[in-house]
Amino acid sequence: MKKQLLLGIILVFINTCNYAQSSKKDSINSSKNELGTNLIPFFKLSTTSFFNINRLNPSIYYKRQIHPNLYYRLGVSLYNTNHYSKQEKFSFPETHVNSGLEYRWGKRNIKYFTGADLGYSYLKTTSTYLGTSDTINNSYNTVRQGITITPFIGMQYHFSKKFFFSMQLGPEVGYVFGSRKQIISNTPNYLPLKFKEYSITGGVLGNFSLFYKF
Repeated sequence: MKKQLLLGIILVFINTCNYAQSSKKDSINSSKNELGTNLIPFFKLSTTSFFNINRLNPSIYYKRQIHPNLYYRLGVSLYNTNHYSKQEKFSFPETHVNSGLEYRWGKRNIKYFTGADLGYSYLKTTSTYLGTSDTINNSYNTVRQGITITPFIGMQYHFSKKFFFSMQLGPEVGYVFGSRKQIISNTPNYLPLKFKEYSITGGVLGNFSLFYKF
């Protein structure tokens, strides 16, 4: 009887150790990182020529779990450049960097999230204004910088252990400031050399992304 009791205690101890090791292994292998991209620009690209790269406007997002319900976020986006004409060329594309925190809750497959991002944008262009005989009247280098804040709310659908869709809504409030430098001037300058403006846009309205967990 004593031998059977001792054997039972040993078996319980072995099973407890195996369970602890497997739990520890699962926690180590849990997916804390997420990498995604906005799919809407690709949908727009499919409706036009594949080589019309100006419509792509890629966005890349990275998220890192820092608490069971809290995530750190980082995003980099290149904004639409279709509005540039022959008179205005960008020497540095309009680039936005956003970083913030995201609180997430919900069921296993359906998750909801909210939070806020702080952002910084940068753009550099060269503008040329022609006269009636196609001679250059004025030419400028323009640098635009911006600071934004974007509160957001969204929903996720986790359709597998590694992939999920994410839809996000939220207004983007921005403050833009910049300066112009004349390169060529054959006529008086009518544009301010320094400027600032405020904006409220849809921001991430219409963001529909695919994420990979690793």
